Amino acid sequence: MDMDSPLEATCSEYNVRTVSGRAACEEECKHAVCCDAPAGFNCWADNHFWCAEVTAVCEILDSVPLDDSVHAGSVPFAPSNLSTLCSTESLATVDGTEACENVCSRGACCLAKEDENCSSKNENA
Repeated sequence: MDMDSPLEATCSEYNVRTVSGRAACEEECKHAVCCDAPAGFNCWADNHFWCAEVTAVCEILDSVPLDDSVHAGSVPFAPSNLSTLCSTESLATVDGTEACENVCSRGACCLAKEDENCSSKNENA
C-alpha cells in the first residue's frame, strides 16, 4: 500500500493507541472482513491485491495496544508525509480529506480558547 495512503494515516501507530483513532481504524478495516471470511463469503480471490494491502495495514490493530496515557493535551509531531496527506490532490477526495483531518485533529487543542489551549505544552510539536 502507498505509504501516504489514507488508511495508513488512519491506522498509524499513534492513532490506534487512542480510543478515537482505534475506532476510526477499526471502521476502515471492517471493509476487509470478507478477505478472511469463510468460503462463499470470501473475497480474497477476486480482490487479492487489495486484500493483501489492506490486511497488512490493519494487522496493526492486533499488535499495538490502546495507550491510556495518550490524551488531548499531548500533541505528537506531524507525520513526515503531512504535505502529501493534506495536498490539494488529496483534499479533492473524501478519503484524502478524512486522512488529513484525522492527522491534523491531533493538534486541535493548540487552537482552542483559554483553559483548553495546549499550545504552551506542545511548543515543539
